[in-house]
Amino acid sequence: MKKRMNKGICLVVSLIIMLGAMGCGQKADVVGEESITESSVSISKHEAEEVQPTPVPEIVEDTEEIEGLQEISDVEKQISMQHYERLDTIDVYSKEVNGHPYYIGRDNYEANIDYMMNHKTAEDGFVYLGLPLYLPNKVSKDTCYVTVSDENVAKVENNELIGLQQGVFVLSTYDENKTLIEEKKYVCTTFNDSKTDKEALMTIKVGSDGMTADFINARDFEYWKKSVHTIMDMSFMLQARHFVYDFYKEPAFGVIEHTDNPEEVWNWTAHAETIFDMSGGVCIEVAQLALAMLAEDYEDWGVVLVEGEQGHIFNWFFEDGYYYIFDFTQVISDNAWSKSFENGQYHKYWDYSDKVVKCADIEEIKEYIVTKKVDTRLNYLVYMYSCKGHDYIACNLNTAMNDSYAANRGDFEEIIIGYQDVVMEDLVVLYQKEGIRITFKSFDVDQINNSIPCGIYNNNEKLTYRHPY
Repeated sequence: MKKRMNKGICLVVSLIIMLGAMGCGQKADVVGEESITESSVSISKHEAEEVQPTPVPEIVEDTEEIEGLQEISDVEKQISMQHYERLDTIDVYSKEVNGHPYYIGRDNYEANIDYMMNHKTAEDGFVYLGLPLYLPNKVSKDTCYVTVSDENVAKVENNELIGLQQGVFVLSTYDENKTLIEEKKYVCTTFNDSKTDKEALMTIKVGSDGMTADFINARDFEYWKKSVHTIMDMSFMLQARHFVYDFYKEPAFGVIEHTDNPEEVWNWTAHAETIFDMSGGVCIEVAQLALAMLAEDYEDWGVVLVEGEQGHIFNWFFEDGYYYIFDFTQVISDNAWSKSFENGQYHKYWDYSDKVVKCADIEEIKEYIVTKKVDTRLNYLVYMYSCKGHDYIACNLNTAMNDSYAANRGDFEEIIIGYQDVVMEDLVVLYQKEGIRITFKSFDVDQINNSIPCGIYNNNEKLTYRHPY
């Protein structure tokens, strides 16, 4: 018995010695490791083996642990969906989300002119808003960890450096032992910042034969969204996709129907993905698609609307102190009627850079509108607004929408143009016909019909549709 006890004691002692030896064999903490913030990110580089942290022993509670335990939390609220909610088998819930996209804007624009040129040196790196940088291609092959000095400006996620807002930050890289490899300054801003000749700037190359046919099978919306960064890039895509002016290719018109109150007749534009797949439509569809493709590539962007017999909409973009106005309807009109297989023009690239109008301020835009762009005899109102960082046209209402001809004649006692309050903040009237009484009315988000699927700005509600078991 005593012999057995001594043997047991020897085994325990031996085990303790072995564990101690194992502990001594582990790598010691690197000096200065405390300087690496908790926000440091581990990245995989060239199939580099990730360093596994030492497991932290679990604290065993007195209560028996239940495997797979999930907490239920009340994060959603059930909401009403107008008249049809009693007639279907769906319950609708709303969840609060962050609905405020970032954009640089036009306030204090002087400080933003040539931001890249004024902040970046030859040794510095850069990242564009909306275009994540894949880090394994840019850092040392020994890099296993990175940190970002200002996480308001950029973050690292899924091995990508993602710009969040215009600014400057330092990207620090570390090896597997968390030893500093490099500290490098980065500048984050828009793609078109500091670029010259923005009217003609183009990142997509036309084939050596001057044709667009090389892209005939490029039919992925996300591919083009990552490829299109300039006005001429967008023009190229429309030609490569042979997007045509065609009323029969328009998606169903989005409008609230079956109401006697004209101030409830909100309308909206179909999602850009739907328009892309149709590869056709009229002015409002191509304007919507341009917003989706070029959002974040400029400091600010928006649309110009023409109300009246001509009824029209086109795009504007703002960068480095100038507005760039372009009507993509001309491109899709030429695609529809001026190009053909017979004359070999179907896939031939046409340059529209000389059609881009550059304006220094709103007054220049007004002058262009009334003298060159819009026939004021046929239209009673022209205005513009910013999309406020969103990549789609804002929903709106127009109580004269059902008869633009009568509105232009002055037959309406009053015309109400309604927009969300955030849109009205900087809506600018470029032209209004004398004798036409127009009232612009502002609505907060709670006053807008929640059946509208696309067109509400800064929407903090994400809807979920569930079967009510």
